[in-house]
Formats: sequence, C-alpha cells, structure tokens
Amino acid sequence: MHLNISHPILIRPLQSITRTTAGIFTLLILLTTSCSKKEPAGPSTSNVGPQMPETSDNTIPAAPTTEKIKFKKPGGTTAFSLKFKIDGLKLVDGNEQEIARINFTENGKYKAKDSADKALAYVTGNSPKFQIKDAAQKETLFTFQKQEDGDWKLEGSEEKLICKIGKRDYGWKIEDGAEKQLGKVKAEDGRISIRDQNDEELFYTNDPLPSMTAIPFALPQLSQPQAAALSAALSKSTQ
Repeated sequence: MHLNISHPILIRPLQSITRTTAGIFTLLILLTTSCSKKEPAGPSTSNVGPQMPETSDNTIPAAPTTEKIKFKKPGGTTAFSLKFKIDGLKLVDGNEQEIARINFTENGKYKAKDSADKALAYVTGNSPKFQIKDAAQKETLFTFQKQEDGDWKLEGSEEKLICKIGKRDYGWKIEDGAEKQLGKVKAEDGRISIRDQNDEELFYTNDPLPSMTAIPFALPQLSQPQAAALSAALSKSTQ
C-alpha cells in the first residue's frame, strides 16, 4: 500500500510534531545559553576560619585571647588575675578585690590607679624603651629596654643595671649583671610559669598569654600595679 504524506489528514499531525520538536530544541538552546552566562563560582569558604587582623612581624600579640587571665599558686589557689579591657586592664587579688586599674590615657601613657582613682604609677614610652614613673610623674623609677641582641634589661635610677632578661628556648631567663639567675618565665605545653632563682614555681597560668607579658610579674623590684601597667604596655607595643 502506498502512503501519500501529502494527504491533508497526514500533514496536520506532521506539522504539529515539527512545531513541538522545534519548541523543545529552542528551549534547550535557551537553557544552554543561560547556564553559560552564569557567573563562575567563587572559592569555597566552607573550610576558611575566621580572619584575624594582620599584625607586623615585630608586634607583641595583644596577648589576651580571653578576657581574664588567672595566675595561680602551686596547688591551684588563685593568687591574682588580669581582666583585660579595651583601654587597659584590671588587676584583682585571689578574692576578686581590686588591686589596681590600668588605663591607656589620651597622651599615650599607662596609668595605674586604685579603686578611689588615686594614681599609683605610670608607664610611658614605647618599644624598645619604657619608663616606669612615680605617681606624680616626676621621677623615673625604672627603665625597661630592649637590647640590640633581642634581650631586655631593667635599670634603676641613673641607669643602674638591675637585671637582664634573656630569651631562651623555654621562655625567658632573668639574671643580674654577674649572670646569676634571679628567676624565669617558662612557657611549656600551654602553661606559663613564673619561677624564682631556685627554679621553684611561684605562680602559673594555663590561660593563653604571651610569655613576655608575664615578665613584669617575675621582677620583684616592681610593685604589682607597676608590673600590671608594664604588662599592659608590652601587650600592645612592638618589640
């Protein structure tokens, strides 16, 4: 039997099929074009942690990754704590009683004062040289200064050497002018310990703290407010 595709009854279905096929083909073209215009995906951020502020290579970390640092005596009793603030820190004893508040003043000084706002001491200057002054700011009691070899020294009035603070693998060693050991600041397994001349532990903290900011508390010549003010200055200054 011969099939005549020009017959009107057959033409209409063929035209319908042709239009449908053309429509599908057009849709495929549009979809392909749309996909090709899609912006390339950016790099995945699923494994990217929080971005930390950039600091120069010679910047002492602003030590505190926590708002409170507890220094404890051997056995676990809290001796004193540092409560860090935006403009300084607060020093409290083991019973949370305030010893001193240290504030960064508008003229670039660290002021230590008691709970009645009475000035106790000032730390002035910047790295590599800090001065610890009396409450009236008339006398420089101590100078804490970095040396060319990277070590530090504490001097009294008239540039009299009190001690040298040398960098060691374990942290810092404190010696007098004759290289007699006076103390240590030891950093090991997340623990910062302050030790005496016999290497006996005086205080320690398991809170995150750059070992350098603990040095002032290992210097017996400094009062606690003076040590706290110097620690605050070191925590935000360059080495």
